[in-house]
Amino acid sequence: LLNLDNPLQFIFSHSALREGWDNPNVFQICTLNETKSDIKKRQEIGRGLRLAVDQNGKRTYDQNINRLTVIANESYDDFAKTLQKIYQKLKHPLFDLQKCVC
Repeated sequence: LLNLDNPLQFIFSHSALREGWDNPNVFQICTLNETKSDIKKRQEIGRGLRLAVDQNGKRTYDQNINRLTVIANESYDDFAKTLQKIYQKLKHPLFDLQKCVC
């Protein structure tokens, strides 16, 4: 997936965002099932919060690339609001929540 000549752009998977799958270049997550456990939600979101890597495997710090879009079902509503409050308290420069819609 790191090769720019690879035409593959999407991976649809039932359980790729759970433990054991390691790909730092996750930019969009669309949840189709209702995840009840906050730990599982943290795992799923955490897959997309990693710094992306380039073709050579080097981390990139470009905020235009390191942007996660989550299209979530209703089970994420309270979870996302709580995460936003935590990040706002941290006021970390890598988290831009101004564009976040919940």
